[in-house]
Amino acid sequence: MWLNPRIFPPPASTNNWAAKAVLGERVWLNRDKIPVPEHYHCVPSILSIVSTTGMVFVRSCHWIFSDLVRIFTGLTQESFEQTDA
Repeated sequence: MWLNPRIFPPPASTNNWAAKAVLGERVWLNRDKIPVPEHYHCVPSILSIVSTTGMVFVRSCHWIFSDLVRIFTGLTQESFEQTDA
């Protein structure tokens, strides 16, 4: 929060999705001083649930895919270890 405004200049326009996202974050973080309408309170929770569900899905697919690659190629941890003969 301290470093970012010092590294990057202010945007030339706030008419793009990235600037609007930053402004939305600022509004949400400032909700103790200026209240946010009640119907917007559930949006961050919904987005967090969607994001968490997506990450669980991606991680599960990664585990399954990496296991399938090991099964079909015969690569195991032991194949990477050198044995003394």
